[in-house]
Amino acid sequence: MDSLNTRTKEILNILIDEYVNTGFPVGSETIVQNSEIEVSPATVRSEMGLLTREGYISKLHQFSGSIPSHKGYQLFIEMIPDDEPPEINDFVTLKGKLNVLPKTFEHVCENAMAVISDLTGGVAFSKVYSSRSILIDFNFFQIDNELVISSKLSSGTVLEIKLPLIRELNSNEIQFLDNFIKSEIFGRTIDQIEQSKYSVFSTDSLLQQICLEIFEIFLVRIRRSEEGKFKGANRVFEHPDVISQPIIAKSLLEMIDDPLLFEDLIDLSNYESNFRVIIGEDNIENNLKWFSIIIAPFGLSDSLGGSIGLIVPKRIPYKRILPIVKYASIWIDGLIKRNMGEKSLILE
Repeated sequence: MDSLNTRTKEILNILIDEYVNTGFPVGSETIVQNSEIEVSPATVRSEMGLLTREGYISKLHQFSGSIPSHKGYQLFIEMIPDDEPPEINDFVTLKGKLNVLPKTFEHVCENAMAVISDLTGGVAFSKVYSSRSILIDFNFFQIDNELVISSKLSSGTVLEIKLPLIRELNSNEIQFLDNFIKSEIFGRTIDQIEQSKYSVFSTDSLLQQICLEIFEIFLVRIRRSEEGKFKGANRVFEHPDVISQPIIAKSLLEMIDDPLLFEDLIDLSNYESNFRVIIGEDNIENNLKWFSIIIAPFGLSDSLGGSIGLIVPKRIPYKRILPIVKYASIWIDGLIKRNMGEKSLILE
């Protein structure tokens, strides 16, 4: 817990605001000019000395102004109110572009990603927790020697399964498969399906094989639908720090080209139940030390959930960007509640 007084925090706040806006080290005179409290340059220099000793700011060299440290950014973000609303122009854009009627949960997230990436210039990502999705509808039929199963998950994902058959199934066998799907797959999460995978038994080897194949295909397809999605990677290259510092651009390229890193990022978002900002050196990957990751979870029940977030350079206007990401996640929550219900994510 920090032990800084209100005035010292105000000076840190002004310094970071100025550094974010200009990209240049900030001196005491600039802080005096921008401070809303009566304070002398000597007092500001004294407070900046304290901030330096405590590790919240640092100097590039002896006669330069100061820039925020990793610790300084952390405190700065903690000082932003949780209920800080988006700026009016951002609010109007968010409300206008998010207020659409997509058909699936995936489309909801893709639209929200595009909007927040355009507004912030960051790489937006989202993850739908399909392991919490359930099968809400299905039907199947035979075409020649092929069994076709059309099904729909609560996430809005539509799965079509085609299984080759060595012979045509009779009505009793069709009924057996219908009962099997209703009892072992319908309304169950991926974890529950996994647990009951080997509980089905039929004396008919063909039916037994079909049941096992249906299990495997459902599990594979649901997991595939759980993959994360990303938008706006090209936008980050427009940030001044990325343009001016080749090492940041290089790390960004390596990050984009590394699918395992993206998987780690998505796995990280799985475990977040609260809004979180991971700054620079706190990131698990070295390539991300120049960036901040913002993660905003959403979800209303065991079968619905996910997260949306941003990857952005560390020097960004957090006071403006954090409310944008929070608003997008809250909007997704609201859309689920109003239009999609607890059991279906399909908009009628």
